[in-house]
Amino acid sequence: MVIVFYAFVGLFNSLIANDQALLASQNHQLVFPAFYDLAADWGLVSDPIRKRETGFDWAVYPPIHYKAGTIDKVNASFCAPGACIKGSGHWLGTDQLGRDVAAGIVRGCYTSFRIGLLATWICAILGIIIGMSMGYFGNKKLKVSPIQAVVLILGLLASIYFLIYQITAFSLHPLLFWLLWLTIWLGSLFVLARSTRKFIGLPIDGAFSRIIEWRRSVPTLILMLVLFPLFDKPAINNVILVILILGWTGFARHARAETMSIKERQYVISASIMGAGHLEILRRHILPNILHTLMILAAMNFAGNVLLESTLSFLGMGLPPEEVSWGSLLSEGRKITMPGGWWYFPAWRFLYLYTASTDLPINIWRKMPNLCLELNMV
Repeated sequence: MVIVFYAFVGLFNSLIANDQALLASQNHQLVFPAFYDLAADWGLVSDPIRKRETGFDWAVYPPIHYKAGTIDKVNASFCAPGACIKGSGHWLGTDQLGRDVAAGIVRGCYTSFRIGLLATWICAILGIIIGMSMGYFGNKKLKVSPIQAVVLILGLLASIYFLIYQITAFSLHPLLFWLLWLTIWLGSLFVLARSTRKFIGLPIDGAFSRIIEWRRSVPTLILMLVLFPLFDKPAINNVILVILILGWTGFARHARAETMSIKERQYVISASIMGAGHLEILRRHILPNILHTLMILAAMNFAGNVLLESTLSFLGMGLPPEEVSWGSLLSEGRKITMPGGWWYFPAWRFLYLYTASTDLPINIWRKMPNLCLELNMV
């Protein structure tokens, strides 16, 4: 239920916090301005930037009447919850520029959910493919010719180079490069293999095991500090790429262990004896039996990716400055001089909402700034 609520807030953030109307009447016609922003978040429209529409006959607005980037100059300079101008609708106050804190939390949920979901999905696909190949083929089962091995190694090294530096070889589009490499590999598979009788075992398990060991031996933070300076400008795709480089090894290790256990079972051996190919065995007999454990790993990896994205945003790395996330909100809150702006910290926001609905004395809130000042000094 927590994950479903988190996904709902992230996917429908434009309908929860927006300065556009959900439903309005304009010139006796029904319009839905906020749903345009929702379509822009989902990639259904090409121009996500639009001016605020006015002049409605009547309108129904979202619960939070502000976007994350909307600046309310009247309630700027850290307007506390309940102390803003009456009717302004700042539930959790504002920051120094006058941006609504509640709208920033909702938008940060969308940013974290999008990055965490995409990064987990890509890490799972890459890690499962590599891990199943390691566990099933081992070091000798996949036979290739020497020419094929050279083409494969050079292609993998070039692919890693282009993925990290985001450039192309010989001024080619990345898709054309991949098609060229695939054509060379298939050509060596069907043509060059016939001209030689010498085949060697491709050490998939040993090679990727060394890569995984090297990755796990280097601290994550050190790798992040090394990778991000390679990018020209901050972007969400850069964060996803860095999380992919750091996170695929967990899926590969689990997929390898599960595959090595299942491939020795009788039904897999029987399928191989009956003439089933390697791809068919992996797809029909091994993959369905390891998905249940990998789904649990994906759920935990998703939470870890959200935390990693928040860490990067907190350090000011990866995301562009205009993109709001939970990490950037925490980073802004860290810069606040206490006791001013004490409500900016998430712990005090939830505490405020809880005690506001109880009969606790108001003196607690009078002492809260001094308490936050003491905690900040500690």
